[in-house]
Amino acid sequence: MRWFWRRRRVGPALARIERELERMDPTTREAFLLLRLESLNYPDIAQRLGIEVGEVQDHISHAIARLAEAVALPARSGTK
Repeated sequence: MRWFWRRRRVGPALARIERELERMDPTTREAFLLLRLESLNYPDIAQRLGIEVGEVQDHISHAIARLAEAVALPARSGTK
């Protein structure tokens, strides 16, 4: 039963992540995916994208903030 409940909650969250990734600026999306999926470090991502390391940091930070907002669960009524 627990597995079923967890899967019901994860499916919609993954769909929201996918939608948000599609909406991102291409450089932001690429920087995030290079970090998370290819495990590249910031200097390698900067070199691959032809941007400065500081810009990579900004793109990654922006991507994480947007994805966190996309998957945030609404507060339950009656709780604080």
